[in-house]
Amino acid sequence: MTAKRTSRRDFLKTAAAGAAMLPLPAIAQGAPARVVVVGGGFGGATCARFVKRIDPRIAVTLVEANPRFTAWRVL
Repeated sequence: MTAKRTSRRDFLKTAAAGAAMLPLPAIAQGAPARVVVVGGGFGGATCARFVKRIDPRIAVTLVEANPRFTAWRVL
């Protein structure tokens, strides 16, 4: 039995039709934007800081398991 190959165009048509049935994101409905960054290491803290710099109206929440951030310097 051979499987029918789906073209990229057919796949995108199906995906677009499925996406049209999803609810609109909250930002499109006038709600304030919120971002949650999980992980407060170098990457997470940098991401949270730059999102806030890009648009100060965005509420940014940084979730980190450790109460304190320590950067170890290896010589």
